[in-house]
Formats: sequence, structure tokens, C-alpha cells
Amino acid sequence: MIQRLLILSSLGLTFLLVACGSSGEVRIKEGIQKKEPSAANPVASGTPIIVHTDTSARLVTIRYGSSLPEGFLVCINRMGRESALLKALPLKGATSLRTAEILEGKPSVNDSVVQASPERSLELGKIYRDPDA
Repeated sequence: MIQRLLILSSLGLTFLLVACGSSGEVRIKEGIQKKEPSAANPVASGTPIIVHTDTSARLVTIRYGSSLPEGFLVCINRMGRESALLKALPLKGATSLRTAEILEGKPSVNDSVVQASPERSLELGKIYRDPDA
């Protein structure tokens, strides 16, 4: 009788431990996962975007930046607001990356980058003059 009770209790304890340990498993669902539409503006492929920021050196790296001219650039965040002003540095070699100096604001990774309007570039040129010129 005691042996039978010990066997049943050990089986019950084993079952309980196995059942409790299985909750941490990863379960894979088959089928296509639908993504929820985001409220943020989608960025088109090939659009210049920031891929790296260095706040201590005040530099950013822009993917697809070779399509942007030298001069003043504007960063636009996911909400469509201006997040920073940049000044593009000359391209070095055949690459799609461009480096730019941070003049104002706080650019973030994945912010899109556009050329400043001619009027804005004139205004910014008066404020941020090139010391070599």
C-alpha cells in the first residue's frame, strides 16, 4: 500500500514538473502573419535615411546619401516633423553612404533626409559659413 502511494505520488510529481516546465517553450504558428499598419509615414525604398549617429563628433551617416547634393540637409522623423539640420560632407569614393555634420537638433536612426529648399539654404549659409571660404 505504501509502495503504491509512493509510486503514484512520484508519477504525479513528475507529471506536474513536466507540465510546469513546458510553459517556456516557443510555439510556432503556421500561416502568414499579418502586420498591423503603423501610424508612421512609410519610407520608400531608396530614400536617404540615417543609419548611424555620433553625437560626440556631431556626425551622421546617411544610406542612399549619394543621391543628395552637398549643402544643407533636413532630417524628417517618422511623424513627419523636422528633427535636425545637417550639412553634407563631400563624397569619398563610389559609395551610397554619405556623411553629414549635425548643425542643429537631434537626428535619430531611420529619420529620412531631404535637401533644404534654396531659400532655406541661403538663410542657413549666412548662419553657418564655411571657414575655408
